[in-house]
Amino acid sequence: MTKRERVMAALRGEPVDRVPITFWLHNFVTENSAEGLAGETLRLAKTFDWDFLKPQSRAQCFAEAWGLEYTASRDRAVPFTVTRVPAAGASDLASLEPADPRAGALGEQLEALRLIRAAVGTDTPIIWTVFSPLMVAAYLMKGGREQALSLMRSEPAAFEHALETVAVTLRAFAHACLDAGADGLFYATNVATRSLMSAAVVSGVSVTV
Repeated sequence: MTKRERVMAALRGEPVDRVPITFWLHNFVTENSAEGLAGETLRLAKTFDWDFLKPQSRAQCFAEAWGLEYTASRDRAVPFTVTRVPAAGASDLASLEPADPRAGALGEQLEALRLIRAAVGTDTPIIWTVFSPLMVAAYLMKGGREQALSLMRSEPAAFEHALETVAVTLRAFAHACLDAGADGLFYATNVATRSLMSAAVVSGVSVTV
């Protein structure tokens, strides 16, 4: 079976010659440009011959769309250092506007996707990462998850505006990923995000994705 045949058969619950496999991880040195991310993804793909690819975008790239700045790491196992966050409080969240999903850090992600697709051809499925709006929200503030949780409870209108703004942008970005060659999307959440989602239900905050 080809890689695409194997992956698609597995998704349909049909017999396969072997279970399709992939793996992903951060290399904090190589993920800071389209060329670096593409190159590291292709290196791993060549080394391990994965059945499908889930390139590991840098975690902060979505918040960069609203002004997050950082210093890149020089060690592949050591995360980046944030030097500027976009939102200090509720007023900053309330003033957020949708970002261009094809420009800046998001545009760079699309370029990496196009480079990877061009290199691997059509047989290898590619899944691209899109964060949940709540996950992005924690990156927008210096206080991270704790500040997000506090503002969700104390300033629900401002927080809901920020979530909707992020969701509108990421929805457009998701479509752009498919246009650039992705076969599907990896919708990223984590334990902290799930805690925020529970708090959102309690506080009455909602978001459309």
